[in-house]
Amino acid sequence: MMQLVFQTQKERRQLLIFALHQAYFDKALKSFLHHLVIISGEGQHQTEAYYRIGGSDFTKATILFAESNHPDFFDHSATGMRVGRLRTELPDDSKLFLSETLTPLSANLSVDEFGEFWSVRPDASSDVAPTPQFPMPLVKHLQRIHWPHNYKWG
Repeated sequence: MMQLVFQTQKERRQLLIFALHQAYFDKALKSFLHHLVIISGEGQHQTEAYYRIGGSDFTKATILFAESNHPDFFDHSATGMRVGRLRTELPDDSKLFLSETLTPLSANLSVDEFGEFWSVRPDASSDVAPTPQFPMPLVKHLQRIHWPHNYKWG
């Protein structure tokens, strides 16, 4: 099941954070795999990231990430607090998750003609707060290892 979090500044309906999360149990790993897309801000202060977390213990799990919401490759890897650069193709489960994010993304955000800047659609859904199942401990861990967003969340 995909979870959506969508928060805006209420007065002008500007984007603060848009996040999509999905987790499933991987029998080979005997653990959960988490996928997380985050887009924050609008205009020139906007940032994006996609994370794939291989394990439920976030402090020990391998985290692959890219500074794009639909990358072709992962650019970074982190285990614990150690971050390194790499270039590895997305596994099939990542490609599937990203293809599924297009529907809620395009229903709530629109991108400019150059494909660079996101803004909140006039007909976007109301803000959606994180549910108790949303992995806020994971978000806090990501803020310690790699958080390109200006918006500190949680």
